[in-house]
Amino acid sequence: MQSCLDLALSQLLQGGALQALLDFLSALSGYNHASLPVDAILQTFVNPVYAAEAPSESAMDSDTRRPSRTYSDADTFVLPKQAHHTLAQCVACIGKSGGQDMIALASKFAADVGNAAMSDSVRLLGLRILGEIGRTTDLSAATDVLPTINNAFESDTEGVKAAASFAYGNAAAGNLKMYLPQLIQEIRSQPQKQYLLLMTMKELIVFAASDAECTENLRPYVEDIWALLFEFCESAEEGTRNIVAECVGKLTLVDTTKLLPALEERLGSPSSLARGTAITAFKFTLSHQSNANDELLAAAMPKFFALIGDENLDVRRMALVAFNSAAHNKAGIVRTLLPTVLPLLYTETAVRKELIRIVEMGPFKQPFDDGLDARKSAFECMHTLLESCHESLNMYEFLKHVIVGVVDQHDIQMLCHLMLMNIVAGHPEVILSCVPDIVAGLTKNLLSKAKKNDIKQKHEKVAALKKSAVKAVNALMTAQGEETNEALNGIVKTIKADAVLSQYLTENLDEADDAMKE
Repeated sequence: MQSCLDLALSQLLQGGALQALLDFLSALSGYNHASLPVDAILQTFVNPVYAAEAPSESAMDSDTRRPSRTYSDADTFVLPKQAHHTLAQCVACIGKSGGQDMIALASKFAADVGNAAMSDSVRLLGLRILGEIGRTTDLSAATDVLPTINNAFESDTEGVKAAASFAYGNAAAGNLKMYLPQLIQEIRSQPQKQYLLLMTMKELIVFAASDAECTENLRPYVEDIWALLFEFCESAEEGTRNIVAECVGKLTLVDTTKLLPALEERLGSPSSLARGTAITAFKFTLSHQSNANDELLAAAMPKFFALIGDENLDVRRMALVAFNSAAHNKAGIVRTLLPTVLPLLYTETAVRKELIRIVEMGPFKQPFDDGLDARKSAFECMHTLLESCHESLNMYEFLKHVIVGVVDQHDIQMLCHLMLMNIVAGHPEVILSCVPDIVAGLTKNLLSKAKKNDIKQKHEKVAALKKSAVKAVNALMTAQGEETNEALNGIVKTIKADAVLSQYLTENLDEADDAMKE
């Protein structure tokens, strides 16, 4: 069992490996041999939390059985939160497969969550277990569960409050008739808990969208939930709008034929907050891996992605983020949209002087570029398209905007270096047409300097930029043609004349040689 426990404590455990562990524990618990009873297996998977108080970092580092972690000021859990989540899944699986009384098991953990003497780690684990049990068991008979969860919302620890939302949402999924009307009423009547209760609704909807039986059970309540969510789509709190958008996006998957047109109607709202919530919701709808609704999504995408040209900067940024999600998850559909979307996308890669404001900070004047986040999102879209839809791109036009980005802000510059290397590898003939312009931008990168009194992070960013630029130059050197060699000659001399840059080039060449040998 120790090997299974070690696996469960790994922060890397997810997907198929996690499911394999749960399947194994299910089979083992169902066997229920006298030499390894279910109670003993359960104890094995709660011991890492129950048997330990929150140690100092040095004590944690000395215990090789637990993954190391960094403590925040708010959370003092004995294990990473991911490990608590995995242990909770294991406990619920073992209990159900082992024939345990799940109501009694839930009450036991609810009692521990409500015990003031217990640590935050025990509360976190207990709440996650209640949520995992609630997914498949109607907990209405365990009358102590819901009051305990509601009390956990008052915790001073953010991780515990988030776990309470998880527990409530998944418990509600186990008995929608009892819990859902109550949850809707609480969201409207308890503004001080509104964010956590909306998180609860999100947990319920996310699970319902992934479970066929729960999806069917949720259908009668969809209109009430939809109306509730749009009461908060124009909230002044961005966090609240984001949660609402995720709820709406996932809820749309429950009845896409009916709800997607309703979401599309919100694009015409005069409120930029409502339009932003709608396009962000669409992003969450697109993230679903199923292809069942692709025809409906394809028909709706042109109207949603027209918001890349919206008058409001924040809406444009959110539309770009959604388009990036589409390029990741629905590349086949996105290819058909490129003739209309790319002009809007390329427009957002340009620096807009009207979005740059000067802020006085004492005797100094500091420029702030309000358009930077949207511009960064545009270049991230370009990077995704280069990977997923490169055969549908006009590479000559595409490269023009990459070259502009080489002399933009740091994150954009780094992204453009990656795109240059990608284009060199797949389309060297395109690179040959613009080598002088590319070299001019990379030269500016290599000559950039941090001031002596700049903070350490600034010096590190400049060093990273130069190293990335050298790597891009090395990639350019692989392109064929006399024009390439002539244009690169000057920048290569610049690199070799500088000890630090020359060292970067040597390291990069060595890495390339090692990669070829492998």
